Amino acid sequence: MQIAAVGKAKAERLSLEVITEIEERVRATSGAYPFELRHSRVLQARDELKDYTAYIFCLLLSYFGWEQVRGAPINPRLLFENLSCVAAKQYFHGEVCQFGTSRDDEISTFSDAVNQLCKRLGEGGGIRPTHTLHKKDDHVDLVVWRHFEDGRENKLVFFGQCASGENWKAKLNELQPDAFWEHWMIESKRSPLGRSFFIPHRISDQDNGEGWKYYASYARGILFDRCRVAYWAWIGNDEVLSESRYFEWCESVFPALGTSNE
Repeated sequence: MQIAAVGKAKAERLSLEVITEIEERVRATSGAYPFELRHSRVLQARDELKDYTAYIFCLLLSYFGWEQVRGAPINPRLLFENLSCVAAKQYFHGEVCQFGTSRDDEISTFSDAVNQLCKRLGEGGGIRPTHTLHKKDDHVDLVVWRHFEDGRENKLVFFGQCASGENWKAKLNELQPDAFWEHWMIESKRSPLGRSFFIPHRISDQDNGEGWKYYASYARGILFDRCRVAYWAWIGNDEVLSESRYFEWCESVFPALGTSNE
């Protein structure tokens, strides 16, 4: 009887933790969450799941992961960079430069990317002549900023890194915006540089050992987990829904989605 009682208590505790976490996700994503708790706290998918593509894409990317496949028509890692740019643009209410490997094909080299960034920022003066081997992106996947009306230097500028794989914890401190600027830019910075880090994974509040407070402290910047990315990308949902590859990839790893909207 004691064993049965312990088992029942553990099941009730776990159930409560699950419900609490779901409620936290609902709160964190607001209308961007594709599920809802209904009568007797039953979790049910909402209608028109495509409207919640941002969250679903992050959820499936976190659960199934991804592998780099040569010649594959869709690269989910690059799509996550795209989604993070949408979220960053909406959150900061600014402009965004997609700096990583998913950047515009017309900007093919690292030097071109740095020069284009300086031109759009109105700061930096272009890439510094150096014999140092150019990195592919030097851990920078996006840069987002807000101009003042005067268009001058000294404004809000955040460098961002995206980590869609399971090894995201090891990447938390790779990005060094100040070191990047000092090494690659001709002119000294006039704006304070912030850091942002984007992952498709959910970081729970419940684990005090390695939960939200822990990773938010070590991120040394603005941390966007799945709920934050999904919510702010959902605010720019027209841009997300116009890119069909998000949902196409979701259907490729979870075919049941293809029948959910029929």
